[in-house]
This record gives sequence, C-alpha cells and structure tokens, in this order.
Amino acid sequence: MPKLPEPYSFRRLLLSRLLLLTIPALVIGVGLTYFMTYRKARSALLETVRQNLTESADRYGKTIDSDIRRVKQDVAIATLLPNALPNAPAAILTQVQERLTFTPDCLQIQSVAGDQVLASTCGPKALGANRLARWANQDPRHPPEIFTSQVFSSPPTATNPLSLQLVGPIYDATGSLRYRVAVQMTLNYIPIAPTDSLAGYPVILNQEGKIIMHPLGDRLGRAIDAEPDAERLKSLLYNALKGENTYIHLFSFGGDGVELIAGYTAIAAPLSNDRDQRWVVLAIAPLDQTLTPLGHIRQTLLTFLLTLTLVLITATMAAIVLIAREMARPVERLRDDVLREEKLYVNERIAQNFQIAEFNQLAGAINSMIRRLISWAEELEGAWKEAQLANQLKSEFLSTVSHNLRTPLNGIIGSLQILMDGYCDTREEELEFLDKARQSTLYLKRIIDDILDLSQLEKGKLDVEMDRVSLMEVLEEAIALQKSALTAKNLTLKLKCWPEPVVVHADRDKLRQVFLSVLDNAVKFTPEGEITIATTLTLHQPDLPRANGSAITQDLHSPSGQLAMITIQDPGVGVAPEQQAKLFRPFVLVHAASGAGLGLAIARNLMDLMGGAIELASPGVNQGTTVTLYLASAQQSRELIGG
Repeated sequence: MPKLPEPYSFRRLLLSRLLLLTIPALVIGVGLTYFMTYRKARSALLETVRQNLTESADRYGKTIDSDIRRVKQDVAIATLLPNALPNAPAAILTQVQERLTFTPDCLQIQSVAGDQVLASTCGPKALGANRLARWANQDPRHPPEIFTSQVFSSPPTATNPLSLQLVGPIYDATGSLRYRVAVQMTLNYIPIAPTDSLAGYPVILNQEGKIIMHPLGDRLGRAIDAEPDAERLKSLLYNALKGENTYIHLFSFGGDGVELIAGYTAIAAPLSNDRDQRWVVLAIAPLDQTLTPLGHIRQTLLTFLLTLTLVLITATMAAIVLIAREMARPVERLRDDVLREEKLYVNERIAQNFQIAEFNQLAGAINSMIRRLISWAEELEGAWKEAQLANQLKSEFLSTVSHNLRTPLNGIIGSLQILMDGYCDTREEELEFLDKARQSTLYLKRIIDDILDLSQLEKGKLDVEMDRVSLMEVLEEAIALQKSALTAKNLTLKLKCWPEPVVVHADRDKLRQVFLSVLDNAVKFTPEGEITIATTLTLHQPDLPRANGSAITQDLHSPSGQLAMITIQDPGVGVAPEQQAKLFRPFVLVHAASGAGLGLAIARNLMDLMGGAIELASPGVNQGTTVTLYLASAQQSRELIGG
C-alpha cells in the first residue's frame, strides 16, 4: 500500500491557497480592467468623432452655402454698371473686374448670344451656355438674374475644389441687352482645422448622386453608383435628403480602401433656381486617424496598470501572510484545547475568547454538543407526547364521526321504517318523514364529503381551477344556500359591500365551499342577533401561519398589488383564546355537538391552495367571533384601507 503524503499544516495550506487564488485573480482583474477601460475609451472617442464630424458637415454646408451666395451676390452687384456703358468691351471687363470683391479664375464679356468672346482674362474659349431667352424682359434697374452651372475641372493645386461658372446679363441705359458677363472661379476648402483629426475634409454630392466636390480629382463628376460603397452611399444620400443629420461608416470612398467615418447633412442647392434641389455635404475622416489619441491613452493606461499590478501583488502577498497567520492561530488554539484529555468530561471545555466571531461560534458549538443531545432527547419526548395527543385527537375524531354518522343513519332508517310499516295516515306525514330522511342523507353526505376533501388535501391531490371570479356573486350564492338556516333561527344578515365591483383570483366552487363552511359555523353558533359580512380592498398583509406550518412571510401574491378582504362577524358563543389556535386543525372540536370538526381545517387548506389566507379572532366565550378571509384581487381601486 503506497504511503500517503504528509498532510500540510493549516497555516501553510491557507497561505498557498490564498496566493493561488488571489494572484491570478488580481492579474486577470487588472487585464479585464485594461481591456474594458480601453474599450470604453475607444467607444467614447469614437462617439466624439461621430458627433464632431456631424457638426463639421453642418458647418461645411453652411460655409459652402454662404460662400456661393456671396459670390452670386458679388457678381450681380458688379454687373450693375452706370447707365452710360463704355463702347469698348475691354473697358466693361475692367469695370466689372474692379467691382468684384474676389479674384475670379476667368472673367469674360461675351456677345448676347454667347458665341463670341469680346473681352476675356483667360483666353478666347467662351464660358457658359446661351441663356438669352431668360433675360429678354429683365428690368435693368434691378440686379440681373444670375444663371449658374457647375464645372468639374479644377486647377490641380486645389486642395478640395468646387468650380463654379456664373453667367449674367449687362443692359444699357435703354434697357436693351448689350452684353453678357461670364465668371469662373474655384472655391477651395481645406479641413476646418487641418491638425484636428476630428474635423474631417468636405465632400459634396448632388441630389442625383453625382460627386460635385472631392479631394481626389478622379472622383469629380462620378456617380455614387460607380463607387464600391455604392449601397452605403445611396443610404446616406436617402437619409440626408429626408432631413437626417448624422453619420455613417464608409470603406472605399477615400481611394485607399481604409475605413472612413462621415458625418453628413443636406443643404438647399445654392447653384439651382429650383428650391427642391439639395446638396448633401459630408465631413469625412479616416477611422485610424481619428483614433490616433488612443495610442497615447493605451500606453499611459498600460504603464499605470502595470505599476498598479506590481504594487497590488506586493501588498497582497504581505496581506496574505498576515491574514494566514491571524487565521491559523485560532485554529491552532482550538486544536490544542480539543486535544487536552484532562478536559474530556468538562462541559465548557473551550474558552470562547477568540477575536474572530466564527471561532467563538465553533467553540460554543463544541461546548454545546452534550447540551444539544439533552435537548434532542427532550424534543423526542415532546414529539412522542404530541404523537400521543394526535392519536387521542384522532380517537376523539373517530368517536365523533361515528356519532355523527350514526345520528343521520338512525334518522334515515327510522323514517324509512315508519314509511315501510305504514304508520303514516296521510300523504303529508309521508312527505314529512321523507324530508327528514332526505335532510339526514344530505347531512351524512356533507360529512363524508368533508372527510374525502380532507383526505385529498392531505395527499395533495385536490386541484383548484383559478379564474377571475366576481366576489359578490359567489358570496350571494353561499348566502342563498344558508337562507333557510337563517330564517329557521330568526337571524338577520347584514351585507356591507365595497362600492366597486370586486373581482378575485380563485376557484369559484372552492371559494363557495369556504364561504358556506364559515357561514354555517356563524349560523350554528349564533343563537340570536345579526351576522355582518363586509367586503373591502386593502394593501394590508396578514401575518398568519399556513396550514402546512410555514409562515406567510412578506405578502400574498396579487397581480394588482391589492387584496380583497372578506370579514364575517357574528355575536355568537365565541371561542376561548386558548382554544383559537386549534380551530384550523383537523379532528378538533371546541364546542359539543358541533359537527365533525373539519369545516375550518378544509377552509384553510382551500384558501392556501387559492393563494389566500384565513384568520379567526374572538375576544372570548359568548363575545362573538370574527373570521377574515384574504384573496388576491384582480383589479385596482383608488381608495384602499390598511394601505
């Protein structure tokens, strides 16, 4: 047989296990902290980039719209020449050029038809198209109408070019169209903040999906259908034209295949006389460039966490050594005390003076073992007495049941015997004896039903069918069945109803059985007076033990959060306080000739099955009894009691 290894001391085992548990957990925790912090920083930075690019797109849109409108206004004002026009087109060119607040790429004075360049700063090739039909009736006293068109060829040195051509009329003093002016200029847009990776560079798409402005010259004039990111660009264009001002990720729109983030917005097309025409302005930045600050964040975070890890590991190891020593010392003391043979038969063998509560509890547990054995013996004796009492109660129950069974059986046999022997002289006497036999049969059936119900309840085989039930309907049915008993004893019944209809979750038949059992007791033990029934809705939770001995701890489950409370109060014989705790036990009879003693026991079990509760209270003998039932309400009421 192989030799078993030497066991470790508790201190050594504790030290090794603590180190094995804490150091890897610490390293993993720091790693997870790094990962989660980095991810959170990346998400926060990315969200900031998206927001900034969306705002940049909006600023670019406003800037471009403002610049184009300013250029159009400058051209319109520059063509408002004095009434006495110079005869030389070159002089007109000079005047227009001097009145412009910007330097155009090209300025021409053309013939009215636009087919001849009369004066030019950029060569003989005519700019613009024939627009004469639109100027025929122009009032020269007002700024001339400027007609525009885009040009997609730009100087190769432009950073982000938007080339424009503006063509307008020049009238003489008589209001006749003499010349037309054509202006070409290029607007260059560099990023709002060239060193700021969160601003992006501008790109413009027209409403038809054509690229009007792009930093890559080969992209100008292309339709987005020809782009690898065509579907995402179409989605962007569609959303922007709907009025959205947000962002999108692109993957092949920058010419180098890198992932891009684009904020976008839509503006009214400033070069179109159609107010429905719109441009979509994008502010685009490469994703890697926008996340550049993450490198510094990651390096700083990594350095900090590595330093923190080393410090924590050192501090943890020192703390573990101290903790292991402090935890092992009480165990060692406890071991020494237990091993002292001279204290073998001493009840208080171990002193409970440890600084750790658990070790004091352990010492107390060892000291109390013998006392527990004595206690268990006493408990066994008490259980034996309870078993004897239960057996006695069962014997009393069998005696009572046999008496209750014999009484109706004697009534049935006696009534039938009289009928069979022909002692009845009239039909009324026969019916009277038949009615007595029927009443005895019903009483006998009720006893047998109670015994069967109790048997099913104890076996857990009695099912309930929960439904939404009108409380008043079931209560009125039970009252109707007790009406003859009330009339026979000349008792009155007062019903106080909740002002709103009350609907509860219950089994209709089982709930009626509970009401009948409680009402039957109230009628049976009330010689005279008035029985009162009241229904209310409440938030009050009863603090009662269930039939199986477990306590109702917090509250009864109610979907509405409210409980229906039914109170049945009678001025009858009452119950002594010491007897009240026994009433819900089976086989218990408090009053003589009170039946089989199963009604309240069955009622309590049925209320438990329906998720409700029942309680009984009596000030004492001959002071009446109050039975209160609680059920889950299926509705909510504005006014409550006990809330």
